[in-house]
Amino acid sequence: MDKGRTILDAALELFAEHGYSAVGVDRIGHRAGIPGPHIYRHFSGKDELLATLIDQAMDRLLSVTAVASPDPHEELELLVRGHVRFALGDRLLLSVYSQEARSLSDADRRRTRRRQRAYVDRWVQTLGRCYPGQAQLELEAAAHGAIGHIQSVIRWPRALVQTPGLERIIEQGVLHGLDTLAAAVPASSG
Repeated sequence: MDKGRTILDAALELFAEHGYSAVGVDRIGHRAGIPGPHIYRHFSGKDELLATLIDQAMDRLLSVTAVASPDPHEELELLVRGHVRFALGDRLLLSVYSQEARSLSDADRRRTRRRQRAYVDRWVQTLGRCYPGQAQLELEAAAHGAIGHIQSVIRWPRALVQTPGLERIIEQGVLHGLDTLAAAVPASSG
């Protein structure tokens, strides 16, 4: 395995276990099996490690949800399914992404927020195609609610996350919740 990957894996584990601010490069190096200062041969520092992990999380999420369908309901199902697979399959990475993005440098935080906004906008657009006539704020609230529900798996007990068929249970729960938009009374325009 490449040393940079080993360092990233060590940082991921330690950031998830102890939090970004509680972990130093010496500790990361120790976990990676190298002296801490050797990290600087691969990364400019702990900030770059975190930014790289956050980028990897976004890249994986965007990759597994890069779906399109002329049928908006099918596209929504594919978005939900991809996000659930990411959340359950990369819980550690999602945990660091969710808990530690606030520790990014200002420039990295702005870049990450732009990517997050574009992702949420994609959900909102898909929901708008599924449920035309709903107010923009309702669509945004539904998108954030669905994404938040899916990402809550990072706080679930490990035994629960190993439940057979859990992916499908979460997918159906999220899709059922989003279907309430169909029954919602559209906001008045006047």
